[in-house]
Amino acid sequence: MRVSVIIPSFYPAKHYGGSIFATLDLYKSFSKNKDFSVYVSSTNANGNTVLKLGSDGKNIVNNRFHDPGFGFKIKYYKEIFVNYLSISFLFGIWIDIFKANIVHVQSIFSYPTPVSLFICFLLQKKVILSPRGSFAEWALKYKSYKKRVWLNCFISPFVKKITWHATSKKEKKEITKLYPKADVFIMPDGINVSDYSSFVVKEHMEDFEKIVPFVYYKNKKVILFLGRIHEVKGLDNLLYAFAKYKRYNKDSVLIIAGDDHGFKNKLFAIISELKLQNDVYFTGKVYGKAKKTLYKISDLFVLPSHTENFGIVVAEALASGLPVVASNKTPWEDLDVHKCGKFVDNNLDSLFNGMVSVLDVSSSELSQNAVEYAKFFDWDKIVKIYKNVLFEM
Repeated sequence: MRVSVIIPSFYPAKHYGGSIFATLDLYKSFSKNKDFSVYVSSTNANGNTVLKLGSDGKNIVNNRFHDPGFGFKIKYYKEIFVNYLSISFLFGIWIDIFKANIVHVQSIFSYPTPVSLFICFLLQKKVILSPRGSFAEWALKYKSYKKRVWLNCFISPFVKKITWHATSKKEKKEITKLYPKADVFIMPDGINVSDYSSFVVKEHMEDFEKIVPFVYYKNKKVILFLGRIHEVKGLDNLLYAFAKYKRYNKDSVLIIAGDDHGFKNKLFAIISELKLQNDVYFTGKVYGKAKKTLYKISDLFVLPSHTENFGIVVAEALASGLPVVASNKTPWEDLDVHKCGKFVDNNLDSLFNGMVSVLDVSSSELSQNAVEYAKFFDWDKIVKIYKNVLFEM
């Protein structure tokens, strides 16, 4: 069975954060199944720039499928105006869809989506659509009028033909709020749990010291955030909550790992206001072993976002044995049930209380519970869900 995956940007377009890596890892794992062949059709967009040849040691070949060694094939259509137009996509995607048995479109508010849905309708192809957080209340408030027009003109006409993919119960509710009769299945993003749970941090400390000096967090409680530095992530609330926790426990530090998406200066102003210059450390964006080491040297992971459709960093943290405090605007309501963290209201007092309640409990018990909960999101289980959905369509 041939599966055509249509997504506006794809690895190594790292600008878009966790969803890019989640999609890459899904199809790496899924492509081991010999019942399916996967062909990813994307563009060369990477934020407001384009992917360059040789990025990450992989040759990015525009406008034709190539095998990067992931187990599936990728085509990057060259854009004339980044994020707005690719002539080669408008012509070439017809053939990609024609050859497919099932088409999986990822994204809502980008031009490849309505083009692909229209072609699927004409060719009578079975189609899955993943909103990837686009229907969250917080997200719909931004340019709300334009988004309503987009949905009414370019998505709603095809709703009866769409099978919807939600990454959580929260996202399923968001889809059915807009389209009450929508056919929705839930498939979380995943991770390879053993990659995190069995990671030996001592073997990589020398390289890690270059990112976060040991003297910075020695004998201190380390609170970690990892993700885009963006307004939606609620990092302003986190800083105020951490300031309160700092008064409760002076031997604590906050590490913020991620690249700036226009919000860092605001955070610097708050840090100055709260006199936390020596207590908050920015690492920049981290990957691979450095990221796994960050999880291992930390005592608590906090996700204070105003909205998340999933939040792959939480699964990674849990698999590393790290307890989590997450806001109630994320889909991690089962943290309390599995006794590996707290699911709290999205305000500074609740975040503070969550920090206290988790960091005052035995870390070994929380760590064991976290790893056990993370196993629900192992790729072996996620791939089985995806395989069953495709066979049933």
